[in-house]
Amino acid sequence: MKVLHVSRTPVAGVPFIVRDLMNTYMDDVQAKTLGPECRYRDGRRWPHEPDGSYRRKGEADTLIQWADVLVLHNGSLPPGHHQGKPMLCYYQSEPWNVNRSLEGLGVPAYTLAQYHATLYDLPIIPNLVDLNRDELRPRARRHDPEKRVLIGYSPSTRKEKSAQNPWNTKGYGVTVAALKSLNGFADTHVIENLPWRDCMQKRGDCHIVIDEVVTGSYHRCTLEASSQGQVVINGLSSAVRDVVSRVSGTREVPWVVTSGAKLAGTLQSLIREPAKLAEMGARTRQWMKEYWDPKTLLERFWLPALQAARSISSGPPAKKHVTMRGGMPQVTRQHQAIHKKAVLRQRSNRRKAAPVVEGPNVHAASELKGRLKGKPCIIFGNSVSLNLMDMEKMRAFATVGCNRILRLFEPDYYICVDRGPYSQDIELIENYNGARVLSSTIYSDSVVKRVPLQPMPSFDFYTFRFGGSDSVQTDWSQPISGASNISWPMFQLAVMLGANPIGIAGIDFDWPSDKESHFFGAGGKVGAFPVNTPRLQRVFQKAARWCHKHRVKVFNLSPEGALNAFERTTEVEFHRRFEEYAVGARVCPRELLELESDPCAAAVQPVPDARHQPGSANASPGRNAHPVGQRRAARGASAHSAREAEAAALRQARGRVDGKGRGERH
Repeated sequence: MKVLHVSRTPVAGVPFIVRDLMNTYMDDVQAKTLGPECRYRDGRRWPHEPDGSYRRKGEADTLIQWADVLVLHNGSLPPGHHQGKPMLCYYQSEPWNVNRSLEGLGVPAYTLAQYHATLYDLPIIPNLVDLNRDELRPRARRHDPEKRVLIGYSPSTRKEKSAQNPWNTKGYGVTVAALKSLNGFADTHVIENLPWRDCMQKRGDCHIVIDEVVTGSYHRCTLEASSQGQVVINGLSSAVRDVVSRVSGTREVPWVVTSGAKLAGTLQSLIREPAKLAEMGARTRQWMKEYWDPKTLLERFWLPALQAARSISSGPPAKKHVTMRGGMPQVTRQHQAIHKKAVLRQRSNRRKAAPVVEGPNVHAASELKGRLKGKPCIIFGNSVSLNLMDMEKMRAFATVGCNRILRLFEPDYYICVDRGPYSQDIELIENYNGARVLSSTIYSDSVVKRVPLQPMPSFDFYTFRFGGSDSVQTDWSQPISGASNISWPMFQLAVMLGANPIGIAGIDFDWPSDKESHFFGAGGKVGAFPVNTPRLQRVFQKAARWCHKHRVKVFNLSPEGALNAFERTTEVEFHRRFEEYAVGARVCPRELLELESDPCAAAVQPVPDARHQPGSANASPGRNAHPVGQRRAARGASAHSAREAEAAALRQARGRVDGKGRGERH
């Protein structure tokens, strides 16, 4: 049987590892890979090479024609002539980060036997390691009671838990804190961004290896360290332990299971008895040989899956020609005029809309609809006011950011519509682990932009089309208006996600000076330019009315700026009111979202914030503390006084001088 593993990303080397294990331990299987090089930009890479690449013309078609079965890692559908080829999907990421569309066409699907199995209702296939590979054999380690124990920790990311994706973390903060608490009673290796062989070399010298203790799962680190005969620490939950037992056939695990809060105490108890570590490591290696032997697991899990896929002729069915029958219903001339006007408007919007971008790694942004239904969310612009705000308070919630926000932190959703910030921060975008929402204008050659057309990336992203009117659009299968500024599509994205309430941070509609226009400094140096404030003010006033009608509560959290369409509050108050609804299944109750009045009936007055009041003890050094800001404020006050005086004189000349503005003529 000829098996082709197809992937759009390295997937931590899994497609290549499974390929090599199949070729080594399965007599009747020949496996190859089609995909990118097995490496990441941060320095991590694996000693494997793909058999074919999408970038080399003709290789993909040749390999697909060669294969009997296609294994689509994370549902990555290959280009070319794959119709009718037997396929199976193997999901190694969260459901919202994979392509599940092929399941509806009858393609069998499986998921990884780790925490992923608790997120899908699918059969499992375990992660495999080659116990006989030189790098994964036990190493000779010193166990001298007089010498200090060596502890290893090799996180693939420093990201902490987020409300949107609690799984994309290795608990860096709590783990490093626990290691520091040992106060030198043990040696530690924190291993980051190294090639796989170098990582195995450094980690293999350790007596104790920490996987991660915050998500309740285990990862390849646990399996590799167990194969090397080390004491392994992870935070295995009861649900994931059940998944492990479905693979091993036993509830027994050889790992030390703890939590982030107890990690320091667990390490202290282990290093007090170094003589026992060698015995514990030997039991771990023996458990792997008994219950996680790659040849046995290939026959138990992979072989039946391949045979089941081969028995089904998979692939998207041929498109059918659909004809429309029937005529226009009999309606009045008025209705016909309304219908014709609507049709012409739709055609105009379609003409103005950017073309659709297609590819196996491209998903429609409309698939994200309702992901944050009833959950608090904060959207982040790039204005200078971000430097005055408490970012930690806001990171407790689901977050949406845009343009160059990745220079400051990683939000749960990232949106970009302009080729300028996209091309400047492409490395940050490629290494970003959240949901990318990118306009088709970035890659469309029919849209004129100041920055050249960008090549299609290999990473997965969600896309949408530009065009249409400036109204709030919740149906992202239709063109989305940009209103000449990223803040408008970003706001619509939060609405489409179903977030409620929505906090706005760093959207100021102000350009205080060339030196401090953005949180990162001068926007002019990176091609940013002042916004069309009148248009944006109109757009957001319209949005405020829409939100009032649909009972969506919006707060402006920025301590300064010209956006006055929404009620102002502080990030501290927002955090106090809605923190308990940031995670979990509970949504914000209606009474917390009640609108006292129409936000557009009168300009909503900002809520005073003692931190930003001049003269207060807690005042932050805001814009007006700067000489430039003081001169701007003085000019604004004098201009306002002059306008008031001119208006009063005009009213007096016209005879309207009474307090109500309706004076009598003499």
